[in-house]
Amino acid sequence: MPTLFRARAAIAVGYSPYTHSAFLPLLNGLRPNHPAGDLPAGIVLETANTFELVERVLRGKLHAALGVGPISDEDLWVQRVGREAFSVCLPRNHRLTQKPGLTALDLDREMVFWMPRSLQPRFYGRVMKYIGSLGIQPLFKEVKSEAHALEFVAHGFGLALLPRSASHISHAGTVFRPLTDRYLGIETLLFMRRDQRYGDLKDLVDDLMARLIALKIEIN
Repeated sequence: MPTLFRARAAIAVGYSPYTHSAFLPLLNGLRPNHPAGDLPAGIVLETANTFELVERVLRGKLHAALGVGPISDEDLWVQRVGREAFSVCLPRNHRLTQKPGLTALDLDREMVFWMPRSLQPRFYGRVMKYIGSLGIQPLFKEVKSEAHALEFVAHGFGLALLPRSASHISHAGTVFRPLTDRYLGIETLLFMRRDQRYGDLKDLVDDLMARLIALKIEIN
């Protein structure tokens, strides 16, 4: 594998756009713990889908990253730091708003706006496998952002499957209901190369891991 960064280089950390919003302030607040005279250029943040983040970490383009599970590679050290369930965003006058909580079965034959497969291919595939096992057929429509999904729902074009944390977003004409399926959730993983787990970089990542876990993002 390529050598990862020269001394004094910036610490490069990546994150998925589906990372829980509460994690981002911690990434922005990262500070390398280096002795005087050997300070790196600082922390550089990059965003990409999880597949791209894994490739960049393995190639030495990133020191560490936060991505969406599943992630499995023998050359990576991987630690779960949080899990978030889904909510369904519905038009305010939709029949399903009468229910306090929904399951995937309620999505059968509904138009559902969700992430593109290309953003998180392994995660997308896992969710589709679970949906298929239930014998239901939601009509999934890919959208590139939560904002676009909310606009479509507000205009009555369908439902949106969004992270539970998105339910705080206010948008006229929409309501959120929790999706209660235990097997549907976004698992956030912190990862880095195994052969880089030493010295100041290990200390930095371990400190970040402790801070992320302390947030207790375990929304079921």
